[in-house]
Amino acid sequence: MPAMASKTASVCVVFCLLIFVLLSQRTLAKPTDPHGHQHDSFKFIQHFEGCHKGQNVSGLQELKKYFTKFGYLNYDHSKHANDDEFDDLLESAIKSYQKSFHLNVTGSLDTTTVKRMMVPRCGVPDVVNGTRKGTKKHNRKLKSIHGVSHYEFFFPGPLRWPPTKTHLRYRFASSASQVPGTENVSSKLIIDKKSKE
Repeated sequence: MPAMASKTASVCVVFCLLIFVLLSQRTLAKPTDPHGHQHDSFKFIQHFEGCHKGQNVSGLQELKKYFTKFGYLNYDHSKHANDDEFDDLLESAIKSYQKSFHLNVTGSLDTTTVKRMMVPRCGVPDVVNGTRKGTKKHNRKLKSIHGVSHYEFFFPGPLRWPPTKTHLRYRFASSASQVPGTENVSSKLIIDKKSKE
């Protein structure tokens, strides 16, 4: 019976660890604000609503950093990288962003564009090595999956199972090793069972 107890204990430990991991992930996904307000990391963008090419707006260099971080803008050590001038490169970056997110392509920071830019997101760039992700045609009914509009970056191709796949099979691999000293107990139980037959 000690082998059975060991196996039961291993299953309980694995089950408890699984529950712990699932609950900790759920906790991490919750907003830190107890009232459920959105995170304010991109709130500074709201200040630039209505800006367009030719303007000089205080703080615009932060917006340039935003577009650089997500791959839309590359100044290559230009003098305009750290100034507050709304230049041709910034307008081009905004147009590219608007096209990527299926917004009205204006090149200016209209309300819709600013709202979309303020949505919390991960730090993965949308444009990598000059190649924009999400340019393939896809079902526009799927606007986002858990807040990620460019799901094609993670999952190339359509996000649907083929119609022939209706059952999902899975298993849990045990990572628990055998408890030292129980090898003989297992063998003894098998021998006892065989001898009674």
